[in-house]
Amino acid sequence: MKVQFSTEVSEKDMWSHAIGEGITKETEKMLGKLCGHEYCILTNCATNALFALGLAYEVSGRRVITVSNSPWTIASFKFLNANLVFADTLSDGNIDPNSVAREIDGFVPPIVLAVDYEGIPHDAEKLQEVCSNSNATLIVDASKSFSVQYGENLASYGSDAIVLSFGPGKTFLGELGAILTDDTRVYESVLRSTMHPERFRHEVSFTMAPHAVPVKTVPCPWSVMALRKYLKQF
Repeated sequence: MKVQFSTEVSEKDMWSHAIGEGITKETEKMLGKLCGHEYCILTNCATNALFALGLAYEVSGRRVITVSNSPWTIASFKFLNANLVFADTLSDGNIDPNSVAREIDGFVPPIVLAVDYEGIPHDAEKLQEVCSNSNATLIVDASKSFSVQYGENLASYGSDAIVLSFGPGKTFLGELGAILTDDTRVYESVLRSTMHPERFRHEVSFTMAPHAVPVKTVPCPWSVMALRKYLKQF
């Protein structure tokens, strides 16, 4: 689908975009509703979205069960000094839930970082069951599976947090990423660590100053406008 980019962005539009209002708020609501999550934060790319989640979940030193065939997914967690443990993969390249269960056994509830490998949905039903039974947190890199159907829902529906990408080689070509979650604490943590300080004050606290921003992930407003137009087809 071809989307025409508009250059008609006023100073008011830019400011409302920076604080998560206007086109940003509308697009995040559309994407959150489509994916079945209460919170959605648009970022400038999926890599920084994963970095923001790593900060929110405080992965440094934590056991993170993941796959070894998606280095671009685990790069941020490795940078944050997570204790990466690699599970086996199935024939389609996706994480093996049975292997995850074996790696979880006997350990403090870890984080499971799954990937919809090359856009093929992982076995969400079984993996979510494994995580639920052990109180593990499930994060999914669904960068290449946006809009792919898995049963009655979209791929990775029901995970604790999902990362989407709208960059090169993806369903929609733009310069964007997204984080989706139902966890208020994670949502506020991501706002604090990645967005414009005024957005944090606007949405969370008018008095509490946010932490210093370690990684700038505010998305390009023109890409947000194009994504909003694209989402209207669903």
